[in-house]
Formats: sequence, C-alpha cells, structure tokens
Amino acid sequence: MEKINRWFAMHSVALLLLACSVIGCLGGYLMLLDVTPWIVYPLIVLAVNCAVRCISRASVRLLKKPLAQLHHDCDPYPILDEIKLQQSYPGNERVKQIRIINYATALREIGEYEKARMLMESINVDKCANMPMVFKVIYYNNRMDLCVLTGKTQEALIWYGKAMQIYHDMKPGKAKTQLNSSLEINRALHHFCNGDYSQTLRILEMVEPKHLQEKIEINMLSARTYLAMGELEQARNRLRYVAQNGNKLYFATEARALLEKINMEA
Repeated sequence: MEKINRWFAMHSVALLLLACSVIGCLGGYLMLLDVTPWIVYPLIVLAVNCAVRCISRASVRLLKKPLAQLHHDCDPYPILDEIKLQQSYPGNERVKQIRIINYATALREIGEYEKARMLMESINVDKCANMPMVFKVIYYNNRMDLCVLTGKTQEALIWYGKAMQIYHDMKPGKAKTQLNSSLEINRALHHFCNGDYSQTLRILEMVEPKHLQEKIEINMLSARTYLAMGELEQARNRLRYVAQNGNKLYFATEARALLEKINMEA
C-alpha cells in the first residue's frame, strides 16, 4: 500500500487530470445512451470527488506511520525524512505551504529552532487561497512557540493572539477539538512569557496529553517554569522524566544539559 501511495503522491497532478478525463468520457458515453442527466451529473460529481480524495490524500497517508513514531516513540527522524521527500512532490500553493509548516515542525523537534522559524516566516497563510482555518491556527501557534524558543518573546505574544483569534472563529467540530491540548500548552507558554509562573503550572496540570510527545512537552515547560521560580528539585524531577522518555527529541538533549548544569551549580 505504501508503494501505491508513494506513486500517487509523486504523480498526483497527472493522475488527477487523467481521472477527470476518464470520468468525463464515461459521463459523455452515458449521455449518448440516453441516461437522464439527473443521474449522470451526480455520478460524475461523486466520481470526481472520490478520485480527488484518493489521489490528493496519498501524501497524508504516507505521514501516518512516521507521525505515530513521533507521537508515541518520540522519534522525529522518520517524519523529518518523509516530509523532506515530499517537498519535491507536485501540489498547489496551499499544499506547498502546509508542507513547509510540517517541515518546520519536524525541524523544531530536532533542535533546529532558528531554521524552523525562518521557514515559517517565508510563507503567508493569510494570502494563500483556500487555506483551512485549522492550518492557520497551527501555523500561528507554531510561530509563537518557535519565537519563544529563539528568544523573541514579544513577537511570540503577537502570534499567540493571532492563533487564538482564528481558533475562536472556527466552527465547533473535530478539527477544532483536536487543537485543544496544543493550544492549552501554548496558553501556558503565554503566561510563562509574561512571568505568571503559577498560572503556567496550573494550566499545564489541567492538560490531558494525547500521547507521549505531548507529555514531554508539558514536562519540559513545567521544568523551565520551576527553574524560573528557583524550585530546583521540582525542576529536576521534570527534567529527569524528559531525559529518560524523550528518546531522540531535542528536548531530551536539552533536559540532560540542564540537569548537568543544575548539578554543577548545586
């Protein structure tokens, strides 16, 4: 199945044109057989929608396995390799921008914070036609996070406000619900940037992580918060969890470095 999805993803534009041509010919043939247009037209629309969904979502299906490895095994390299591979695949402007967002997110997980931030700055989701609101929220949410990681705190607060504005404008549904935990973590990060550490910890304690990677995110921000408060033992506990369970995430490397620094200063 992976080979089929790969082939679909690599030749998506040509396949879509071919599928639409074949469907159009079949529709014309049915009309020649005097099949009523009220039957032919809905069949054509249904067939085109099925073809578009099958072909255009092949690249998304290829991301499922490496994304699971990131979420549950904290290994960002399979998803990074897959996204790199897909950068050369055909797609419209919306698809290309989403790929850049995904690429920047993967780079963030291996510690390439500055490169990831620059990539995010290279695109404008608001000027991209038909960009789904969920991806706009993800884009601004991730820009906020990357600004914090690269020391641009004031800019981070601007992007956080933008993300929340779009989020509140979204209609209720599955897509909006799936954003909740990520947005709550960034809400905690927003309070961290403002020096409200007690509120940061309160929010983090209420977040229900969907997978191990989110638990690592929560523990790392908790550790940074406790360090800012001068509560070293609490910080150590969270850093140990990140170091032991973060596997190949850069946060695990950072946690080990912070633990070593705390121990040396103590």
